[in-house]
Amino acid sequence: MNNANDLIIAVGKLIGQLIPVAFSAALLLFFWGIAKFILSAGSEEKQSEGKSIMLWGVIALFVMTSIWGIVRFLSQSLGI
Repeated sequence: MNNANDLIIAVGKLIGQLIPVAFSAALLLFFWGIAKFILSAGSEEKQSEGKSIMLWGVIALFVMTSIWGIVRFLSQSLGI
């Protein structure tokens, strides 16, 4: 039983370290979309692509923040 607990703790630590990386990637995606939108001022197609990248970056940030909030709420409510 101790090995299972150690595995769960190790996986939890790994996930805890990957979360900031995922947030950083989503934020980088958003800023990449902004840069693409600004730098392609003459091309309507490239501006549309930049808008799409920004939108997906915002969606990713929103989803990750929402899931993080729900997990935190449940863990505090259940005393985990």
